[in-house]
Amino acid sequence: MSSRPVGGGSYQQPLEADQVAAADDDSSYGDALGSFTTSLKSSVTNYQYENGRRYHAFRSGSYPLPNDDAESQRLDIFHHMINLSLNGVLHLAPIGNPERILDIGTGTGTWAIEMVESTPPNRKGNINMLIVVDRHTKPGGWVEFQDLDIQMYSEDNTFPESLDLKKWNVQLIDGYRKLAREPCPGPLLEGWLKGAGFQNITHKQFKLPAGAWPKDKHFKEVGSCNLLQLLEGFEAFSLAPFTRALGWSADEVQLLLNGVRKDVQNPKVHSLYDLHVVYAQKPA
Repeated sequence: MSSRPVGGGSYQQPLEADQVAAADDDSSYGDALGSFTTSLKSSVTNYQYENGRRYHAFRSGSYPLPNDDAESQRLDIFHHMINLSLNGVLHLAPIGNPERILDIGTGTGTWAIEMVESTPPNRKGNINMLIVVDRHTKPGGWVEFQDLDIQMYSEDNTFPESLDLKKWNVQLIDGYRKLAREPCPGPLLEGWLKGAGFQNITHKQFKLPAGAWPKDKHFKEVGSCNLLQLLEGFEAFSLAPFTRALGWSADEVQLLLNGVRKDVQNPKVHSLYDLHVVYAQKPA
């Protein structure tokens, strides 16, 4: 039993009752519980509005993307794009018939719901949307991370410095880093897992075309889906890092995005970026 101080006391110390609350004639928590519930709800749902978009109020600024309906729709499109890239599978780790699945960065919950639907019935109650940390993974258990390197490039020199899309991409990455948020975690995942002591690490990389320009049918479909979510998301991606970190006005951002949208829809611009999938096993 731990004696680590928590909230000013220790685990072994008995909790002291609130005598004022106990002396109340009402046998239930009544108004006190209602007040607490209202306060708790307000900390989560009292959203912040900035440049016409809605953001989380909880731990304000820690998550720089909006959480409004438009962003939810984009996240569902993004999930579909990732699913296409992985040829319809929800994970690559060889987890077999898992007892529990822990989900990080669950978005709108689409992935978790689809995992429930694809899991044997006797396991369906064990899909938990929890932060994946080492202490939540049992020995021999698997972890899988799917994340991006948003630094765009081309393989045929069709992504010059003069493009607004290129300028936007460079400054977007700079803005997120000035907000102390790593915008390109994909290439770092393998090293992080090694540093945490995980074994049997597999790292796979997938190309995500930004548009329907590829000839290959599979990549054309992935690129079309990606183009849709990019067009839906450029504003959401950009407003916080450009206005909070780089000092742009919202109008300046929108003006740049007009050129960005034009560039990304130009079939002569063959831009793409990468999805990284890394899975590993905790030592038994």
